[in-house]
Amino acid sequence: MKVVFASSEISPFIKTGGLADVSGSLPGFIDPDEFDLMAVMPLYRNISRDAWDIEYLTDIQIPHAGSIARAGLYRSKLPGSHVTVYFLDYGPFFDRDGIYGENNSGYEDNDARFSLFCRGVLETCRAIDFQPDVIHCNDWQTGLIPVYLRILYADDLFFTGTGVLFTIHNLAYRGLFDPARAMRNSGLPWSVFNMYGLEFYGSFSFLKGGIYYSTLINTVSRRYSKEIQTEEYGEGLHGLLKSRCPSLSG
Repeated sequence: MKVVFASSEISPFIKTGGLADVSGSLPGFIDPDEFDLMAVMPLYRNISRDAWDIEYLTDIQIPHAGSIARAGLYRSKLPGSHVTVYFLDYGPFFDRDGIYGENNSGYEDNDARFSLFCRGVLETCRAIDFQPDVIHCNDWQTGLIPVYLRILYADDLFFTGTGVLFTIHNLAYRGLFDPARAMRNSGLPWSVFNMYGLEFYGSFSFLKGGIYYSTLINTVSRRYSKEIQTEEYGEGLHGLLKSRCPSLSG
């Protein structure tokens, strides 16, 4: 089985919190005799190419905001494991001092940055001819991957049969953005912006897209999977999560 592990941060390359710890450890525990696994993340400025033996592979073209972005594709090995990690290098978005923002403020164009990353994950698969059975997405930064698969790549034979496992590490980060700008940057049709898609109280939500369009949903523990189905802990998404209960695990 071929598996793609997509995350906005992977330790030890770069880390802001627990997401990087899980993303850096879990792939190494996957049995290489059963699973052919690769990981994809952005190549941020603060990731040392020399320290981690990150090598240039090729350039890829990523459709984005009505145009084509040209990104560099790099690769290395996850230290202490058999897993190959691919890095997307797109200077205008990732050559910055911060990962998500600076001075306690998120970058205003995070919707553009991570919609490009989401589509870049799919174009990376195509560039290296890796047809995934499963794409394992993590938190809101990867939430548009299942949306793209279901909407823009629905008739693409390369991804026929590809399922998505979406892991929620922290439901409080919902990836909320201005809908007009986010829809334009994502390249998605307006038909997905509704209560049964990406719309969340008037905002565009990456996280809701991931929850709604993924094949299966996972959380960091069984207890958390139960808690987020309640009004107290559900961050306004408890109704959707309860409706997806048969596909939700911890």
